[in-house]
Amino acid sequence: MAIPAAAGIVHVSVDCEIVHLPLQNVSAEVVLVDGMARVILTQTFRNDCTEPIADGKYLFPIPRNSSVCLFEMLVDRGPVLSSISITKDRTSGLQNVSLKGRVALVSENAFIIPLAPIPAKESVTTTIVYVTDAKDGDTGNDMLFRLPLSVISPNGLTNTKPSSSQHTGIHVTADIQCSGRINAVTSPSHEDGLSVLPYLTHFGRPSSCRRTIKFHSCAPLTRDFVLVVETEGRSASRCFSELMRSSGAGPPHSLAMHLSIVPTYIPRVPEQEYLFLIDRSSNMHGANGETMSTIRRSLAVVLRMLPSCDTHFNILSFGNTCTSFWGQSVAYTQFSLAEATRHVDAIRPDYGASNIHQALKFSFASLKGSMPAALFLMTGGQAIKQEIEGFVHAVATTVAKHPSLRVYTLGIGEMLSTRMCERVACVGNGECLIAPTPEQIVGELSRLVRAAKSWGVEDPSVDWGVPMEFLPDGGDVVLRSPSDVFAGDSSKITSTAYFTPTIQQSPLDLRKISASVRFNVFAIVSLSTPFVPKHLTIRGRLSIDGKEFKMTVPVCSVELASAKIGVPLIHTLSARRIIEELQERQQRTPPLLKSVASREKADITRLGEMYGLATMFTEFVLVDRDDARRIQEERGSVSRRTSEESRTERVSAGGTAFKFLSNTLSFIRRTTSGSMGGETHSIGGDHVYGLPSHVGSVAPSSNVSPLDGPPFDWSNLLSPTSPHVLARHLQTPCHCSAAGGAIDREPEAMLQSITEEPHAPNPMTNEIFDLIRLQMFDGSFHLDEDLAKILGSFGLLRMAEKHQAEKRLWATPLAVAYLEVHLVGNADFLESVVDKAVLFLREVEDFRHLVDLAKPVIMK
Repeated sequence: MAIPAAAGIVHVSVDCEIVHLPLQNVSAEVVLVDGMARVILTQTFRNDCTEPIADGKYLFPIPRNSSVCLFEMLVDRGPVLSSISITKDRTSGLQNVSLKGRVALVSENAFIIPLAPIPAKESVTTTIVYVTDAKDGDTGNDMLFRLPLSVISPNGLTNTKPSSSQHTGIHVTADIQCSGRINAVTSPSHEDGLSVLPYLTHFGRPSSCRRTIKFHSCAPLTRDFVLVVETEGRSASRCFSELMRSSGAGPPHSLAMHLSIVPTYIPRVPEQEYLFLIDRSSNMHGANGETMSTIRRSLAVVLRMLPSCDTHFNILSFGNTCTSFWGQSVAYTQFSLAEATRHVDAIRPDYGASNIHQALKFSFASLKGSMPAALFLMTGGQAIKQEIEGFVHAVATTVAKHPSLRVYTLGIGEMLSTRMCERVACVGNGECLIAPTPEQIVGELSRLVRAAKSWGVEDPSVDWGVPMEFLPDGGDVVLRSPSDVFAGDSSKITSTAYFTPTIQQSPLDLRKISASVRFNVFAIVSLSTPFVPKHLTIRGRLSIDGKEFKMTVPVCSVELASAKIGVPLIHTLSARRIIEELQERQQRTPPLLKSVASREKADITRLGEMYGLATMFTEFVLVDRDDARRIQEERGSVSRRTSEESRTERVSAGGTAFKFLSNTLSFIRRTTSGSMGGETHSIGGDHVYGLPSHVGSVAPSSNVSPLDGPPFDWSNLLSPTSPHVLARHLQTPCHCSAAGGAIDREPEAMLQSITEEPHAPNPMTNEIFDLIRLQMFDGSFHLDEDLAKILGSFGLLRMAEKHQAEKRLWATPLAVAYLEVHLVGNADFLESVVDKAVLFLREVEDFRHLVDLAKPVIMK
């Protein structure tokens, strides 16, 4: 399907030309929760023609990693038309329903739906809702959300003159919630016109982990609208939950959870071979050579991250030919590191076209075979399905012969074959990360190298913490091992011919978990009684010795009022991930397993219809909104209200005195009466955040304190210093009363902590890269003129003599202090680059004292 260039309504004129209907207003309402986003995009168009438009079509270019889940259309003085997802055989409850438009065409990249007739000289308002993933930013502690220009301001506004009317032009509103303190919200693309407002809690106090932003422009935009949220705690494991009521014949409640896993401690590989396979084809040049330039700098950094003992390494290049810097990997020494750095500085994108299959074979042939090995494939290449299968077969065959080999892939650029990178890493027992922009290359590559330095967690499973008494009777379990999923006696779970599954999870089979690499799991749990666990548990075994791995993660509920209305964010994203995995399995299921294929089809169809998603078995059609709601209620689907209706209800949820009083009393009742999962929840009443109860409403959870943010101290999940500390962390459940929890803190202390000056991430300067290049292979730094130039002081030698420190033992803390000062807010990268320096100084008892002495020198 051809990808539409811009969102909007088009029709064919009498001259047989494609004409865009003039766009008058655009508004985007965004809910952004810790890497997940829901966007309600409302556009107003005007038909200035003297005749009605009977062949209009709405075109929408779907942003990357996004899914459309609702479309509505309102013509002046006409009924509201709403999309529903139905089975392609049209047998899904459409009796006595008038179809107002033909079937929508939906692909991975485009949404195109024929519209009902548009009268002459009248306006038409369209609303489209989609869910998407927000990206990690450049520092690792921030997340990046983007509204593409083709979505927010596709063809320019009809009213381009400045106007005092706040109902003209482009409006963006975003409610943001993160697991940790939000330090700053900025827009590198549109700083002017952006307002960042505090998000008030039940008691009218600003929340440290929530914000609201507003943006307005009277003129059309000329580039993507970008938000960067700088927040703490993104390097820790975390879980967000969303509780929902539903109608229909299915279970009355459901709980969706998004788990983001970052293992805190995994033993390191004692000896290993590291191979860096670099794509030097012509497509790696990038704008002004920036891509290859960044690759060179990134390689110079990660080469200094390799373990100083029992390490061999090599650098290989490929395009239409393959070369190896050394014939075979060499020992990692200061001499070989210096040679490799000079070689990296000289690489250029001059190898012609890319041949990844040949490059992989070449790399595998160079393996020493006498020790574990990690291969890092860095490419921006594309591949068709047949080529991908060839790559995958070659990797799988080699890994079968060398079980200790792990293949990691770093996809670079916007045009690469993501599918290829993911499949190669999957069968290669490694990890895949994507760096769409050059700025992200060094951070993602350093994460992969950190992951390769440690063993993984094999056969992981998740105990979602839901006791059996809260599960519906007769529910079917999708997962192969129910005991790995539920707390309690799993023998009570029975399978039936077809019911809504008790739990649906993606990925269904958790393959492995690697150190320092975030791993996401989505789940939807059917409930007979509302319940939100306080924490969940991840179990597995270490690949090095088979010992048990256990990790406990606290659960935080979505607590944004705007997220309570309309399409539920976590439920819909979870359904999308589950559908994608089921569709892939459906294509691989052998014809003989008809019962499995039939069950997969039924699950895909049910999820597609319930959450309004287009699938291989369902499609979109337009009907009257009243008919759409009736059908959704009969299915037990979520309430999917948008446009003016949702905004009206959102206003009713504002900060009125009645709402404040009722929520205060509700909070007192919850903390003094019956409990739910260790907490108390007001679920069965008539109101949710001041709103009338409705089908599919998202119920609140008291796991997030009304006073402020998450009810647990996220710093408890920082990397412990030893396995003993790890065990203590993992065996201690995180409750609201834990240290740092909002409920136990005095209001004055809480408000003071909110108003403290936060640390915003500092940019990655050339001086930082130059300093890292001075690091020796053993992690130390030498006190010489080059170091002094970067640190800005030639009196460093006298400081070493003053404190009676050996020059090398003084230079290394000095370099660490410089990095700590200049990498504030970039904890992941900082830990990666100072790791070896800390190991070098492990015998120095007053190491931290030396760093503290060095920091004032750096600050001056």
